[in-house]
Amino acid sequence: MQALIETYGRSGLVDYEEYLKDTGGDATQDPLSTRKQPGGRRVNALIDEVKRVLRRAAGDGGNQNYKEIFQHMDHNDSGQISRSEFEAGITTLGVRNLSTSDMNNMMERFDRDGNGKIDYREFLSLIKSDNDGASGGDRFSNNGR
Repeated sequence: MQALIETYGRSGLVDYEEYLKDTGGDATQDPLSTRKQPGGRRVNALIDEVKRVLRRAAGDGGNQNYKEIFQHMDHNDSGQISRSEFEAGITTLGVRNLSTSDMNNMMERFDRDGNGKIDYREFLSLIKSDNDGASGGDRFSNNGR
């Protein structure tokens, strides 16, 4: 017990990533670690907001409305959303004030196969996932949607 207090302090709080390191774990491969996700907790909160905005826009129509939103964002009808199309689409839906870094990190999260574009499967997979990141409250306007 004394060794634990000396290692982690008397507060009783243990930093998860430090604990993993000290016990031989690898935080980069741990599912609870935010390090392996581009942008970490900040981008988790941004994605939570994007998901809320898209879910509100889809309403009760479910997948059909998500498909329509996706098609609306896909300006050139390629079946994939480029970074600029994604940024324009979420801005139209009311998500504002994203830095270039935020946008790049969000795009990397949506683009699971790493081809630089978001296909419908990737779009729907993230929008419908329940593993939201820590939300930091509403930081965006949603233009009444």
